[in-house]
Amino acid sequence: MYLPKGPIQNVTVLVPAHNEGPFIAEALLSLQRQMRPANRILVVADNCTDNTVAEARRVGCEVYETVNNKKKKAGGLNQALAIVMPDMDSNDIIVCMDADTELSRRWIRYALEELDSHPLAGAVSAAYFGSDIPGILASVQRIEYAADRRRVARRKARVNVLSGTATAMRVGALRQVAARRGKELPGIPGEIYFEDSLTEDYELTLALKTLGYQTTSPKNCIVTTDVMSTFKGLVHQRIRWQRGTLETLKSYGWTSVTRPMWREQFLMYAMSLFFPCIVAVWVYAIHSGHISTSPLWFLLAPLASLEGLVIAWRVPSRRVRLTAAAVVPMYVYDLVRAWLYWIAMWYAVIGATKVWHQTLERR
Repeated sequence: MYLPKGPIQNVTVLVPAHNEGPFIAEALLSLQRQMRPANRILVVADNCTDNTVAEARRVGCEVYETVNNKKKKAGGLNQALAIVMPDMDSNDIIVCMDADTELSRRWIRYALEELDSHPLAGAVSAAYFGSDIPGILASVQRIEYAADRRRVARRKARVNVLSGTATAMRVGALRQVAARRGKELPGIPGEIYFEDSLTEDYELTLALKTLGYQTTSPKNCIVTTDVMSTFKGLVHQRIRWQRGTLETLKSYGWTSVTRPMWREQFLMYAMSLFFPCIVAVWVYAIHSGHISTSPLWFLLAPLASLEGLVIAWRVPSRRVRLTAAAVVPMYVYDLVRAWLYWIAMWYAVIGATKVWHQTLERR
């Protein structure tokens, strides 16, 4: 394990982008407004056919255009890392940030403070908020993201997934990952990201944890990121996320690092059956005429949604709070997520062709 020697000197930010022209400027401007500015900002333009490159250069950022990349985000980042890392010190920092994300002004400063105060921390991830766009679908996703932040806080900022929205990583730790690929870690020796993974951020998290590093997400490392604005986009995104999670865990097996994550998956799948079973019982009872007319039946729904209401009230949006108070949208959303979990598992089991769906759905 690499342990830092001396203070952090340089920060290089990589922004992978595929046809992000309409909105990449917002992400880059949030970087340029940082209280602790990055030493270098490099947009990794991957097979772009729009004005992504022109927009990045318009706001004064350096651009690297990938060469014959067929491995999506992971392949593009590996090409860029092969260029920037050789000249970096092991104690320097690489930040990878999605092009649909905007950093709070102190993000880099807080991330570096976290890394400085925790020598075993190999990476620091963002605490993300969903972007404020209209629609019930957007609102339920914002509630979901708020619930995720609450769970991370209960774990004292420890995370099992380094969010692709924004993550700061020690160069020394990344060099260790590259050196151990093909040995303790899956992948090709010398590469940072495992290019065959559908969820390269999750796989890199497991790689760092396997090598003994801690991964954290401090509550003050805030970013705002896009949520899916259409149901089709949500389905594609969540199936990819969940299938990638299962396949990554399978590739690492049952170890001291993965055991807690396997248990989380088992519990999640068990819980995904709970609400559908309750709904089935209610439908059967109503259809058969055996349902009780007791007022307690009408209290079950709001009581079961109490945590969601508490979480939603912490989101500064009247629209989100009204969505949570309506109860039904979150119930439907939970049913949809349960359905997608099982579809993802089925695709992983049968070995369906891997497809990376990229959608340009934004406000």
